[in-house]
Amino acid sequence: MHGKNVEFFCANAPGKAYLAGEMSLGFADVPATSGMWGFVLICRLTQRRAVVLEMPVAYGTHSDKNMVIDLMRWAGFTVVWEGYLDPCQMVPLHRRRHYTVFWNSADAGSVGKPFRMIRLGDRGDLACNDVIWSNMPGTTLDAIRVKGASLTKLNCRELLPKYMQHRQGSALQIRLLDQSKPMPPFGASHGELLRLPWPMLRTRGLHMAILEPQPDVVRLISKWEALGAMGLPIDTILPEPESDAFAILGEGTIPAAAMVILASVIGHRHEDPMQEDELINYVDEGNHEADGLRGTYMDSHSSRPDIITLNGRMIESFPICFSMGDFLRLRWGNHSDHEWEEVDIFKKVELPEIGPLEPSENNESSE
Repeated sequence: MHGKNVEFFCANAPGKAYLAGEMSLGFADVPATSGMWGFVLICRLTQRRAVVLEMPVAYGTHSDKNMVIDLMRWAGFTVVWEGYLDPCQMVPLHRRRHYTVFWNSADAGSVGKPFRMIRLGDRGDLACNDVIWSNMPGTTLDAIRVKGASLTKLNCRELLPKYMQHRQGSALQIRLLDQSKPMPPFGASHGELLRLPWPMLRTRGLHMAILEPQPDVVRLISKWEALGAMGLPIDTILPEPESDAFAILGEGTIPAAAMVILASVIGHRHEDPMQEDELINYVDEGNHEADGLRGTYMDSHSSRPDIITLNGRMIESFPICFSMGDFLRLRWGNHSDHEWEEVDIFKKVELPEIGPLEPSENNESSE
């Protein structure tokens, strides 16, 4: 963001330390929360107008939240809103997260103004049946098929979450995904749950939905189905195996939720207030445009890049190793550094001015 005119930014800090509910370690888990200190430091150094922090649900009731608020006050920001959002009315997935909107204290006009989060109304939850892969290839099915000891864990009533244990039927029947409702939430450790020991699963509960596409074949939710439920393009590149992909998807921000937050933040600016109907239209149009966002890039970007540089050095052999902080640049067709400005997504659309209406043929006034 250095040297750029970035007014707002949203940070999805690593929230692994807040996934155990009331027993979450928080800042006591130093490796898992090191990114939070970097987040506060970046906020102090960049001094953007507003910052949005997205965290797991348990963070909202953890004592660390007050510490983060104090640290952000040191960085020059004031809390104008905090609460929970679940975008299940815009995407077929339950992903309830805690959001905190910090506003730069120097913007007194906006800080002193009541913050209003957009209310989309009761649109109804979306069903996840459209993102379920019905005719899955054999190789993909084998990667998520449940067998042996893992199937025994899923079929054990003791490992059901407490809110499911009162239901009638076998554990497998209770776990079957209801495709007429949004997909249940999944976390970054979704792909590793079946590998956890029995005592830990008995304490925490095994939160995992299953599908039964064929008789005697039980499978888990695929990373591609989870990707579609989040509202992301199906041609997104995901790593192998499934557990690595869920480690990214489980921590990822849902674009529809980010659009609601962004519209609410834009509408909070004191010098340019917007009505709620304008903001709702902004959210709907933004989500519609996001579906075809990839199509606004150059056609050549669908092929392999011609030149790849890592920290300024050309890469000639693969695989390559890089770490956090490295600068990776991809080039297609030897394009220059300034040609990105010609891509459609960065162009401003100039709407033509509409003049007065011409009189009709029967000489009647158009007024």
